[in-house]
Amino acid sequence: MDRKNFLKKAGFALAGIPTILNANIVETTSVETKPIGSNANRDWKSIAKEFSINKDIIFMNNGTMGISPNLVLKSLQEEFEKVAFKGAYPSDFNRLKKALGKIVNAPHTTLAITKNVTEGLNIACFGVELQRDDEVIMTTHEHVGGCAPWLYRAKMEGIRIKTFPLGMTAAETLDNLKKAITAKTKVIAVPHIPCTIGQIMPIKEICKLAREKGIISIVDGAHPLGMIRFDITDIDCDYYAGCLHKWLLAPLGMGYVYINPNRLNATRVHNVGAYSLNKFDMTVEIPIMDSADLVNETQRFSTGTYCGPMYEASLKAIEWYESIGIDRIEQRGKR
Repeated sequence: MDRKNFLKKAGFALAGIPTILNANIVETTSVETKPIGSNANRDWKSIAKEFSINKDIIFMNNGTMGISPNLVLKSLQEEFEKVAFKGAYPSDFNRLKKALGKIVNAPHTTLAITKNVTEGLNIACFGVELQRDDEVIMTTHEHVGGCAPWLYRAKMEGIRIKTFPLGMTAAETLDNLKKAITAKTKVIAVPHIPCTIGQIMPIKEICKLAREKGIISIVDGAHPLGMIRFDITDIDCDYYAGCLHKWLLAPLGMGYVYINPNRLNATRVHNVGAYSLNKFDMTVEIPIMDSADLVNETQRFSTGTYCGPMYEASLKAIEWYESIGIDRIEQRGKR
């Protein structure tokens, strides 16, 4: 039985199947790594050898977390040792944001690094000003991290959540969404790829519909990065929360959030600290903060000391991903 028919009979959804690790797993006993630049066209069996996963495990849960390749693990260890040896405090978060921005086609100033998708979706959810009885439209296929913030706001603030079912086609899904929209609809918050069935949503068309009607669009982008090619600028959403530690195979606890520049200053900030301010002065008689004191980019939502080694290892994950190429990854995932 071939792999595709096996997966169909087993009832697995695309979002739960790794596009990279579903090659035959070969046991490795060390984390020795080789430069990947000269070996970009290696086959999938060779790629599988770049992981330390137990040979008895066929890992099929990238939809929750990816298993990092040895190159990433080695970087993580070396960077932590560098911190311990040199007392090196992390000082350049923009390198990762720039590398990530090239993949998703978004200026690095529109991105902030988070712990996970849920954190990014909370930033969007609680950053949007809503009134009692305002409506938020979601699908019937939400992850807990996508719907929990809205359920909490509904409980505490009296906003209303409406849901619509996904269709068998993009046109049917759009039609179902249109039927759910009313004059009270203020937000459409949907997944790019639902965790339940792995269907790729017509997300660009959904965001276009939202913009035409003056509705805020928020996208749960947990699964596209590392699995399919996508373009945040072309999607033209207001908010997009994604993840580096699933299909991109970066270390656990790495996510990102995109905020459209047109929405930046309209988005409430709930956590403020280092890296979110341009300046502050506690020596004046009455210290105050002006709105202009916030950095004029999405970075204002990522505050305080961050884990430099995880940022550096995430850059290695991007390097590893690019050595294979999204075209090969997409082609394998669609087999």
